[in-house]
Amino acid sequence: MQVEKLDLYAGRGLTETRYTTNWANRFNQELIKKVRNNIGQSRFGHDGRLREWTDTLVECVDLSFASSLGALADRTKFREPQSAQSIALNSFLRWQACPGLLPLADIEGFRELRFGGRCPTGIRGTPPYLDLIATTADSVVAVTSRTTDYLQKKKTKLAANYLDIGMGRPFEPWRDLARGVVENRSQLSRVDVASLVKFAYGLARTFPTHKILLVYLYWEPQGVGTMPLFGVHRAELDEIAAQAKHSKVEFFAQSFDDLWTSWRDRHDPFWVGELVAQLQDRFTVVHSA
Repeated sequence: MQVEKLDLYAGRGLTETRYTTNWANRFNQELIKKVRNNIGQSRFGHDGRLREWTDTLVECVDLSFASSLGALADRTKFREPQSAQSIALNSFLRWQACPGLLPLADIEGFRELRFGGRCPTGIRGTPPYLDLIATTADSVVAVTSRTTDYLQKKKTKLAANYLDIGMGRPFEPWRDLARGVVENRSQLSRVDVASLVKFAYGLARTFPTHKILLVYLYWEPQGVGTMPLFGVHRAELDEIAAQAKHSKVEFFAQSFDDLWTSWRDRHDPFWVGELVAQLQDRFTVVHSA
């Protein structure tokens, strides 16, 4: 894939990296401001984080649902309510009471939703963290989420050992993606391919007899459809989805806003419209050029 050059500001002496960093910082600050105003400044400490992590929850996701998280170990990110983990938690936590009604990546009929799942890859190191693992009788849908981090070219390293794991022909597309990262010849610049490879390996090892779908949910401001850095991101996600089609771990990408919009006109469960309204009220940032 030929990545489009971001030369819009070249005449002003800005490199591509500086250009994307500026926009990433701007959108991140706008998201933080929107979220803090929605929650209320008094709930934040001097460190800029929530004093109580449960204050990250929108109004219709109350503490009775939060208690079902059980032994979820790391709640630090939930004290940063603009984080991808907090957006995912708010989006899915209330569905835990009725997983069978949750529509996710055109799949319904889930039996269980688990938050903060880890799936060991078999390679030394900390197992990759997934925001949500939803299961049916024979399928697994695993969610990883992103906010503004994909706007910058931050690359996760991938050990060469990932090329030696034998999982057969159905896993070959992910081995090809891993090879591109290990050999430093991947043309994908916005998507953290290495982290997706780790998720795919971990899921395939943990659920060897299940159909597996890795879902990538991402936040983006409204009104940025023509900005190249967002277009490149979406194009790369489409490329990965096409490459992983019919593999052991298939791939699906969607913006949070598109996910919420797909829920908005549903009438069952009765609270879904209220949930969508609260999610959009808290996390939607409108960009005006």
